[in-house]
Amino acid sequence: MSEREQEKADAKRLLEVMNWVWTPKSGVLKEWDAEAFVVRLLKSSGGLIVVGDEISEHYFNSLVVLLRKAGVTLDIGTSDYPHVIPYILKTDDGERLAKSAGVPASRAKRPLLTYIEEGFLLSMEDLKGIASRVGAIDDYAHWESPLPQADGWPNYVKEAVSAEKGEYETILLMNTGLYWSRQFLTILKPRNGPKDEQNRLTEAYRQMVRTISNQLKDIGGLSIYYRATAPGHPNCAMRTSPYRNGKVAETFEDDVVERLMRPVKTDAERELRQRWDWDLFSVHNDVWKRATLRLERERVLTMAKPVHGPRRKKMSRWHYLDIWSQALQRPDAHYEPGEDCLNWCSPAIFDQWTLHLHHQLQLEMEKDSNASRDVESA
Repeated sequence: MSEREQEKADAKRLLEVMNWVWTPKSGVLKEWDAEAFVVRLLKSSGGLIVVGDEISEHYFNSLVVLLRKAGVTLDIGTSDYPHVIPYILKTDDGERLAKSAGVPASRAKRPLLTYIEEGFLLSMEDLKGIASRVGAIDDYAHWESPLPQADGWPNYVKEAVSAEKGEYETILLMNTGLYWSRQFLTILKPRNGPKDEQNRLTEAYRQMVRTISNQLKDIGGLSIYYRATAPGHPNCAMRTSPYRNGKVAETFEDDVVERLMRPVKTDAERELRQRWDWDLFSVHNDVWKRATLRLERERVLTMAKPVHGPRRKKMSRWHYLDIWSQALQRPDAHYEPGEDCLNWCSPAIFDQWTLHLHHQLQLEMEKDSNASRDVESA
């Protein structure tokens, strides 16, 4: 294929990637409404805070572009916290949208969106503490993270939530999974074999979930959405179209490690690919899924108990944003087929995640509105 023919083929592929629209197995997603999305965020103290690695960053940037397409423009603000990037509505948009939201104009001068670059979610102190408990290398005290560290980011969230009282909760959308692998977490001590090493890695992951949830669960006025880690597709260059549905995708994308090994020609490359731990993405997603269910159940039970004495403080709500099957169906949507089967073309799949989140937020608003009406009529 000539260079010109390759350019045409690439352009055709990108067009098809952007035109495909995911639909749920049952029901209908709420129609996307950029202004309603922004109004919902303005009615909270901290708007939307996204925490995670480079895929979360790509998602965040696509959201900024999606809003810009709808005529909602933002400026980059400043923060005293490392690797924290707030976005604030431009003056004209801020005044107009604050009026639509029924909030003071001063609300539009504070962050609507914030991205926090933090691949492991943990502070270095917490990460090293977990490593020492599950088994760390001898020199773990001097280990340095290969990723940017936004130490103290939960404090930023607390401050954003408490800046002023909002009608609705601040939204925290977080993820960590891509770098929870033996390739990057070299602070963990080598074990007897891959299976034992992966078991220790998953135990470290469980302890991370407990650590972060304990830091966040008592922040009243916060609604936490854990976004599932998206799968990798070992043979993404072989697919030029999505799978028909989730079941078909599960069938063809089964046994991810075996398919990662197929083109490998050396033992060194084979060992490297095994240490990517793509097969743990779904395992670690399940850890978070079960944790969010447990944490939300505990919140509901705690808030339902009768209060004797001082008024009980509110707790964070917990949700699991399951985009796994949706992403599994899209081997065609990776940025560099054949070279990078983890990162995604923007904004195709990221816009679907935003529609998913928008749907959930609108349902929560309707649920809260109905509950308020029930209280008033009681």
